[in-house]
Amino acid sequence: MHPKIYLAIVLFTVVALSTSAQQLSLQWAQRFGQQGWDYANSMVATPAGNYMLGGSLKGTLPGDTTHPGLAFSNNAFLASCDTNGNILWQKTFGGPMFDNITSLASTPQGIWVAGLFQDTLLYGNKQVSTQAYTGAYIAMSDEQGNPIWLRNIGGQATIKQILVCPKPQGGAYMAGVFADSLQLAGTEMAVTGEKGFFLASLSVEGNEGTPIVIKGTGTCTLGGVDCRDSLICLAGSFSDTLRLADTTLVSFGEEDIFIALLTLNGEIKHLITAGGVGNEQVNSLIYSPSGEIGITGSFDYSILMQDQILQTQGGKDIFVAVFDTAANLKWLRDIGGKGNDYGYCIATNSDKDYFVSGNFVHTIAMPDENGNLIELDASSAFGNAFIAKYNASGELKASFNLPATSEDFCKSLIVDQNGMITTAGNFYKALQLQGMGGFAENLVTEGERDIFVLRFMDMCKGITLDAGPDTALCLGQSIYLSPPATYPYYRWLPAGLPNQDIEVTQAGTYKLLVTDSNGCIASDSLTVTLRFLPLLYAGSDTTLTAGATLQLGQATTTDTVSLGWTSLGSGYFGNAGQLVTWYSPS
Repeated sequence: MHPKIYLAIVLFTVVALSTSAQQLSLQWAQRFGQQGWDYANSMVATPAGNYMLGGSLKGTLPGDTTHPGLAFSNNAFLASCDTNGNILWQKTFGGPMFDNITSLASTPQGIWVAGLFQDTLLYGNKQVSTQAYTGAYIAMSDEQGNPIWLRNIGGQATIKQILVCPKPQGGAYMAGVFADSLQLAGTEMAVTGEKGFFLASLSVEGNEGTPIVIKGTGTCTLGGVDCRDSLICLAGSFSDTLRLADTTLVSFGEEDIFIALLTLNGEIKHLITAGGVGNEQVNSLIYSPSGEIGITGSFDYSILMQDQILQTQGGKDIFVAVFDTAANLKWLRDIGGKGNDYGYCIATNSDKDYFVSGNFVHTIAMPDENGNLIELDASSAFGNAFIAKYNASGELKASFNLPATSEDFCKSLIVDQNGMITTAGNFYKALQLQGMGGFAENLVTEGERDIFVLRFMDMCKGITLDAGPDTALCLGQSIYLSPPATYPYYRWLPAGLPNQDIEVTQAGTYKLLVTDSNGCIASDSLTVTLRFLPLLYAGSDTTLTAGATLQLGQATTTDTVSLGWTSLGSGYFGNAGQLVTWYSPS
């Protein structure tokens, strides 16, 4: 057993800020599920513009006479709603034992459905079986939830997790965690007693290709898979050892994190690891169109990621990290409080904003870009869901609580280019939501735990700030900086006080941080340069005979950008704007 070492690290001095404004405006809310414990694990936007979600449901749906024998088992659950929240259809399928959907992926050919099952799974008129304790299946569904084909995965291996992601050229990739013998593409890839991760491409017909197996000696947990062009990004956690190609990783604590960027034939392009003395897990991965990698998850005690380290505020805390195209850590943020807090999902948009969802107990604090803490209070002692938004530089721009009377989890996020955020998750008892203009929506479970789908408008999309043009001040003088408009909260940094203008007496860069009426955070900087007072010498006093012209050639100046000669008399200068000139009295 590894010894537990507690690290005490002072990160920054913080000031707590309260945020209760509507950074996300609720558009609609919908409930799915019946009696029992119902879960949503994945949600996708369909080619027709609707939403499809998958998970598990305990029992059957009203009017579902297709599989009456499923009433007392956990069944795979598939449902769809439109962009206005209207339920289009709901379906269950499965067998006599445990079945679920773990992942969905949308392609022009149809919706990929992946999940786990035991014994036998019946989906429409198609059926698969497994000899393992838990097997995995892959299916292609149309937008009405009807299966096009269905097949099992892994041979006799016990499959513990499986995820799918669409390939840009069509088809998909699948990734999972296995134990014991593994068969992929008709080839035995592992023998009894071996375990680890597997990865393979899938044709539109569901045929496997280019299988990759990563074997470990300890616990293996899949965190996410995503792909762009000819590269696949795989993230997960491991304990003891993990072997990727010719590289063997050894965990420092209980479970450590790895992110592998692989070519289609399994060659490692980039390999990132992170960990600490506790249990670190990545739960979601996004591989952006620009080639950046974003992850979120949870950690114990402390976590070291490249050259940055975070320390928990209580039990487990949430981390959010983004890596650039060269796999260098771009930014790392923590979210946490006194309880156990979990990061579940990360998504991005074309503006390179990153949206993170999770669950927290008691309170959580999210540092903004200046070390101020944005705090959220849970309405339930068992935990609430939240959504946070960071910009491309890792600056916190929005935070939103999903208040419920008991625990709720936000497990999936879809962000479109118009600033609409659609999220799916699970809640217990009641979910109480407040929209703009007094609009409110309360969802109440019909069973033990139900599924929610919510749509919000991002009120912080496109929020920018112009602190004003760069300026200058003279030595020994001062200027006052004010915000360009009225804000509920503003502060000039580094030395300003909240909601007060700042007197500037020295050169430097001054940053204005504001929070608008929706609670959205924006900032901008201006530069103040120091100017020295101009020095000048016009020349010696002199006398002039009547009718003569005075030659002005002795004048000197320093630290000037313009000059001008003037006279109390009625004469005139040759050129009053030149240092050397002449004067003719009247």
